[in-house]
Amino acid sequence: MTAMRTSSLLMLALLVTLCASAGATTPTPPLTPTPTSPTGTPIATSTPTPVPCVGDCDGSGSVTIDEIIALVNIGLLRAPVSTCMAGDADYNGQITIDEILAAVHNALSLYGCGVPPPPCAAATKTCFVRVDGNDLKSGADANDALRSVSKAWQVARDGYTIIVGPGTYYEAVTLASGGVSPNGVQFIADTTGVRTGSAPGPVVIDATFTVAWAGFSLSGTKGSLIDGFTITGGGNGGIVIKAGDGGGSDNFAIQNCIVLNNPGDGIRILDSANALIFNNLVYGNGGTGINIAGANAGSPNAHVINNTVAGNHFRGINVGTFFAASPGAFLRNNIVQDTGAVPSIQVFTPPPPDVPRSDVGYNADFNLVHPPTYQPSTIVGHHDLFADARFVDAIQGNYHLQAKGPAIDAGDSLTSMLPLQLQLRCRTTTGGTDCDLNALDLGFHYAPDGHCQECQ
Repeated sequence: MTAMRTSSLLMLALLVTLCASAGATTPTPPLTPTPTSPTGTPIATSTPTPVPCVGDCDGSGSVTIDEIIALVNIGLLRAPVSTCMAGDADYNGQITIDEILAAVHNALSLYGCGVPPPPCAAATKTCFVRVDGNDLKSGADANDALRSVSKAWQVARDGYTIIVGPGTYYEAVTLASGGVSPNGVQFIADTTGVRTGSAPGPVVIDATFTVAWAGFSLSGTKGSLIDGFTITGGGNGGIVIKAGDGGGSDNFAIQNCIVLNNPGDGIRILDSANALIFNNLVYGNGGTGINIAGANAGSPNAHVINNTVAGNHFRGINVGTFFAASPGAFLRNNIVQDTGAVPSIQVFTPPPPDVPRSDVGYNADFNLVHPPTYQPSTIVGHHDLFADARFVDAIQGNYHLQAKGPAIDAGDSLTSMLPLQLQLRCRTTTGGTDCDLNALDLGFHYAPDGHCQECQ
């Protein structure tokens, strides 16, 4: 029904143009003298009030086909302008092609003659997204949720939080409208369903049908966060964070995500400083698991902590490129296992002599690397482990740790990073509600099946 109405309106607009080009005459408005005061001073005249909705003859708040036909008849001098004063937008006593086309536009508008809803909940800076939502809604609460994460990203402003309910979203989240990205935006996967009123479950971004795009490909957004998503199918990578017109996406955080089976890299940071890549499971990707890189400024001072990076087709973790250094990287408590190419961890440094040094300020320890291949060999951590991490069932994508595996209780305590430590304490590497309450385990910590008693 909607398609038929749209087609009818477009045909009508075409006929209007054809009729006008056929030579319909337009009357010349009568001249009226300008009234003057006895002293000859012109009398002030008020500016006409703009027509609120061109073509809305009956004031119903929308424009119908019959109303557009009425405007056509006025334009062809078959009816007086008084038949539909709302069609005369400039109050010149006639109906023009532009006014008829404006009426057609109002008839086709998603909101009729009304004002589009505001961008989410402006007062709280919050957007809601659900798989059963609608991108024509406001996104201001769970009942008026948007349908796509991309739409929420397009309308978000600085400091917004985008809360996404469980389900699979077949899309690629990329540049905001106009190519300018807001700062400090938090993408939160509501896996419990509590905030979006949904049944619990994973929040999946599936970019399979977007060909070359990444699941998230964000540019020039400083201080933003991606938390708790499952990302798959990105031809250019799972998550790609890079510089934009406003500079690098500095101080970006990626945490608690599962990034799997993307033909490109799992997570790639480009020309953006101070990235935090914390507690992610990155496996089965076609490129490098975690790539800290860039072609210009590089990505200095990245923190890569408590990630499980396994079964990726190229390297496990890469720092730097042949073109730009990414110095000051900090690696702790990661599991890097079963990479498709050697070395498992690469940090770019000479030779050849013109390679920018990414090993300056490099600080890595308490990582499990299997097989233990490093480039250069001098970057091996004093407390690194080289044994198989003993996952429960990596073939089936179950990267929980076996209870007595080498990665249990083998981590740095992260006492200087207490907020990160506390997050890990309320999660589990072995499953159930067996949360990590002793010496920290290495690698990715899953959300528990319920609450840990100490974290209630």
